[in-house]
Amino acid sequence: MSDIKKKLEQLAKEVIDAILKPSLNEKEEKALNNLRGKIDIDTYKTKQLALVGGSGGLAGAVGGWWGIGLVAADLVWCGKVAGQSCLGIGYILEREPKPDDIELILAIWTGMATASNGVPSGKVGIVINETSESYKKAVFNTGDALITKALTKMGVKGAAKIGSKFTGLAFESAGAIIFKKLAIKGSSKLAGKLLSIVSAKSVSKLLTKLFAKLGTSWIPVFGGIVCAGVNLWLVNGLLEASEKYYKHDYVILNDLEIFE
Repeated sequence: MSDIKKKLEQLAKEVIDAILKPSLNEKEEKALNNLRGKIDIDTYKTKQLALVGGSGGLAGAVGGWWGIGLVAADLVWCGKVAGQSCLGIGYILEREPKPDDIELILAIWTGMATASNGVPSGKVGIVINETSESYKKAVFNTGDALITKALTKMGVKGAAKIGSKFTGLAFESAGAIIFKKLAIKGSSKLAGKLLSIVSAKSVSKLLTKLFAKLGTSWIPVFGGIVCAGVNLWLVNGLLEASEKYYKHDYVILNDLEIFE
């Protein structure tokens, strides 16, 4: 069983990697960009769910070892579709989506973060829409001491180092800390920690569903129904998280693991 578990863990990692790095070629990037003003979100979601649901049904219906192999390949492909579809939502909503948005979309999907139009006192947020009215109207306090004091109150380890390192890229506002996205991505330590934690939590969430697939992958037809269901669960959840991300101005970190 431990052997099977290792294989499933490896598969889950490959799927999450495919979501994080959907490998857009020029044609695919152009197709996503062309979504602007051409389709509404609900229609787009229906289209993408039909795509992955159909492929999952065919892969899972084969059964046996061949079926398991097809399910694995289908899942990785589904991950790529999911990653691209997340960016597609951004284009439809007239934002400027970037591949690194997917990390924060996965953070929302796993519950590690929450999308919001404001940052409550005592919370740490990452601004993802600096053109928003809420960000323009926010009253910011800058300086090492203010940021350090607020982070210390939140129980962040190494608050002094963080406060000094991100002056100009992090602000204290009414007891909350707001980081610019550039601050997180520009720090190799924070960016690496964020990616590591998001990946681990995403793999764990996906593994729960993969075990359900394993138990029925030998049974034709029923296995197909389960595989299609997992594909739909995965892509629908990510599209919902993506919509929340692109419709809001901030991502609120529900825990502060990346600073530990």
